[in-house]
Amino acid sequence: MFVGRTGDHRDLHSVDRRQRQMCIRDRHVGGCLAIAGLVLDVQDACHASLPAPSSGAPPECTADPANGKLQFSGANRPLIRMRQGVLSEFKPDKMTIGVAPLREQPFTNQVLDIMPGDTFYLYSDGFSDQFGEISDKKFKQKQLKKLIESMSGLSMSRQKSFLKETFYQWKGNCQQIDDVLIFGFQI
Repeated sequence: MFVGRTGDHRDLHSVDRRQRQMCIRDRHVGGCLAIAGLVLDVQDACHASLPAPSSGAPPECTADPANGKLQFSGANRPLIRMRQGVLSEFKPDKMTIGVAPLREQPFTNQVLDIMPGDTFYLYSDGFSDQFGEISDKKFKQKQLKKLIESMSGLSMSRQKSFLKETFYQWKGNCQQIDDVLIFGFQI
């Protein structure tokens, strides 16, 4: 939905090669298998000597409106759902898709019921970590969730404008410190 400057290249930890082959063979698989394939695709393109990533990688999800299901696997950032004005948060795994962990663990695949009109948001940590010119403090996750709640009745194109305006007003003349990504979609 809203993209700021691009972040640096990142080194990604390895995932079971069998998972990658399954993703290559069947790209429409959801959740944890799709994220495993993504990790390995990027890993193949990167060198191990690149700098470590930030801990706020955006989540991965697959929606199947015909069957009323959504699969979600996330790393450190939740999936937000707005349903009839009520915000629900679906917790991610507390691990990065960057630095190699002490022991490999698969991502948790959550399957959610969806309804027409549900709106979902995936995001990086860039918006909430941005310092404001006036306050010299970070925007913070709690404030970002309130912002999402406050704009839930707007069209998706108006939400995009609202997010951009809010971000640039908050940032002011401060330097942008990280990449910013907020992706919203409505069922």
